[in-house]
Amino acid sequence: MKKINSAAIVALKHALSNIYWYKNDLKSFLNATIKNKAIISYINWNDTKINCVSFLVDSMVKNEGRFQDDLLSLMEQVCNFNTFSHFDKFPNSLEMKDNAIKAVLELRKSCKGWFDSRNEKDTQNKVKENYNLSIKKSQDHQQRLLEFKQQYIDLSMSSNVNSRGYLFEKFLKELFMFFDLDPRGSFKIDGEQIDGSFSHEGTDYLIEAKWQNHQAKRADLDIFSAKIGRKLKTTLGLFISVNGYVETIVNGDVKFNDMILMDSMDLLQILDNRIALPEMIKLKRKHASETGEIMYRVQC
Repeated sequence: MKKINSAAIVALKHALSNIYWYKNDLKSFLNATIKNKAIISYINWNDTKINCVSFLVDSMVKNEGRFQDDLLSLMEQVCNFNTFSHFDKFPNSLEMKDNAIKAVLELRKSCKGWFDSRNEKDTQNKVKENYNLSIKKSQDHQQRLLEFKQQYIDLSMSSNVNSRGYLFEKFLKELFMFFDLDPRGSFKIDGEQIDGSFSHEGTDYLIEAKWQNHQAKRADLDIFSAKIGRKLKTTLGLFISVNGYVETIVNGDVKFNDMILMDSMDLLQILDNRIALPEMIKLKRKHASETGEIMYRVQC
C-alpha cells in the first residue's frame, strides 16, 4: 500500500497533541483506536505530551509495514474527531477548541490525497472481486446445467417408463428450484394427482409432466384443465410433454385459457443455457395472452 506522506504525519502529531489536554484522556483514546497496544506501553507518559505523541507516531512510521493498519485507523479516527466539549471546563476553552479544530482540519487536508488514493484502490479491488465472483457464478451455473442435461440424457435412455416418470418429476423439481421458482414436488389433493407446482411473477402454476411413448392429446389437456379449474381462478398450468403434442395442438387449433405448454425442445434450450427457465415461461405466457396460442416456440 502507498506510504503515508510526511505532511500527513506532521499533521497527525499536531492534531493528537491538541485534541486532548490531559495525557490520560489521550492514552484512553489511543487504547481504543490502536489494536497493537504493545507500542503504547513503550511510551514514557512522564514526558511531555508532544514527545509522547512524537515517539508513538515515529515508531509506527518506522515500522509502517507492521503498523500501517493502526496508523491508518488512528488517522481516520482523528480526522473524524468532532467532539470538543471536554475543553469546556478550562478557562481558555474557546482557544483550546479552536486549536484542536484547526489541527483536525489540517490533518483532513493533508490526508485527503492519501485517502482518495486508497479509496480508489479499494474500489478497483471491489470491482475486480465482483467480476471474479460473477465469472465463478457463471461457471457454476453452466456446470450445474451440464449436470442437469446429463440427468436428462440418462432419463431418455431409461426403458422403465414408470420409474422414468417418477424420476422426471424429481428432475423438474430440482430444475425449478435451481431457477428459484419455489417448486413443490408431486402431491395428491382430494384424490387428485398433481405432478408439481411453482410460483412465477406472482402467479401460481400447477405442473403436468408427461414422458410417454406417444404425443400428448387433447384429452390429456382437458384432464389437466379440469384440475386447474378446481383451484383459485388466478391459478395457471404448465403442461410438459417430452414427446410433444398432436398436430392439432401444435397448430393452435386447440384453445385453452389456463395453461401453457412445453416439450423436449424447450427443455433442451434451457439445459443448453440458451434461455433461462423463468424467461421462457414469461415469453410463453405473454404470447398466449396476446394470441391464445398455448404452444409457442421461443426463438433463442
